[in-house]
Amino acid sequence: EFKEMGAMIAIDDFGTGYSSFSYLHRFPIDSIKIDRAFTSTMIDNSKSFEIVKTLCLLAGSLNMTVIAEGVELETESTRLRDLGAEFGQGYLYSKPLPENEFINFVQNWNN
Repeated sequence: EFKEMGAMIAIDDFGTGYSSFSYLHRFPIDSIKIDRAFTSTMIDNSKSFEIVKTLCLLAGSLNMTVIAEGVELETESTRLRDLGAEFGQGYLYSKPLPENEFINFVQNWNN
């Protein structure tokens, strides 16, 4: 019903907690959000890097977009883009903002 209304569906914190590979075929998922536990350690930890790389490949194979959580460094952002992650969120882009500051931030994004 959400999809029929035009909503997009993402699995948050993919790779940790209650997120499950079974959701990828049970639900009409549009995006996976890779948990910051992997993205924040991928530069210095080869296992984390391989997990992120594999999740990006998996998402691409399933026509899903990738949102990387916890991006704090430009090197992380560059590496994630190279791996095919289309979106990122984290302190590199902005700290959490109250509604009025967020609106101003978005309105001035390209200025």
